[in-house]
Amino acid sequence: METRLHRKLTTAVKEGNEEKNRILGVIDTLFASIKLRDAVTAEHSLIMARISFRLALIHDRTNAGMYYVGSLTHDIGKLAMPDTILKGNQLLNYGEREILRQHVTDGVDMLTQLRMPKLVIDIARYHHERFDGSGYLEGLKGKDIPLAGRIAAVSDTYATLVTGRPYQSKKEHKEAINIMENERELFDPDIFESFLQIATGIEKGLIE
Repeated sequence: METRLHRKLTTAVKEGNEEKNRILGVIDTLFASIKLRDAVTAEHSLIMARISFRLALIHDRTNAGMYYVGSLTHDIGKLAMPDTILKGNQLLNYGEREILRQHVTDGVDMLTQLRMPKLVIDIARYHHERFDGSGYLEGLKGKDIPLAGRIAAVSDTYATLVTGRPYQSKKEHKEAINIMENERELFDPDIFESFLQIATGIEKGLIE
């Protein structure tokens, strides 16, 4: 993963080598922290990174490498969550769901303090927004959601379905696709169509 990350970051970051190395070091450290804290979240983030990268090659090619990097750290705010929520095997009550939502704000604050690129921060900020306006934190709708959020919504949802949650079993690829197709109003239609086009490659493990 580190070699692939280096390669994608090299094409993604336009700053000089010193700043590029700083960003890479921060991302490596953050992702290592996620792996230590919760292996499922790390796996989820890596799957999301691969899909985000492929979708960005279609919709935001110049910044595709940054989508990979940003997806690795989009859930960094979960480091602060208690195990009863992050790893609990019960459905969350209202109060716990509000704590869960806080991971977006916590993640954005952390990435901002670490002076991460804007696109990395935007992926963390907007990955729970939904095209029909039903998402959070801002409840944005349609093209009011930045492109980073519209791409992240698709890749994050798929990654969540196939890695599962402590209280919800993981889905097979085809079942995950079916669930998303039945809820396609949540996603930018153009990006979702692109996702369906690369779905076969995802199933065969060809998306790296």
